[in-house]
Amino acid sequence: MRLYSILIMTIFMAGCAAAPAARIRYSHPTAGYEQFTDLSYKCSEFAKRVISKAQVNSYGEFAPEVSEVDCKQFNACMVKRGFIRSPDGEFLTPKGLPLNCK
Repeated sequence: MRLYSILIMTIFMAGCAAAPAARIRYSHPTAGYEQFTDLSYKCSEFAKRVISKAQVNSYGEFAPEVSEVDCKQFNACMVKRGFIRSPDGEFLTPKGLPLNCK
């Protein structure tokens, strides 16, 4: 039974890891890269939502908390501060940012 649980968790975690996070380009007339990275972090924290809570099951297996960043809220936060979403923008969201853009 324990082996079965580990196998299911492994498949589940592999499926989550396989989903690539969206990366979005932004432009701004006067901002630099440092301002963009600071703001993108703040906006990602603002738009973050938890998908599943961290927990330990009866077999002692640990499932970490999983969260994602809502793309619409993230974009609204960036636009509010003057960054415009643009396919040829000079700023690209960080690689590890779990944006959920459906």
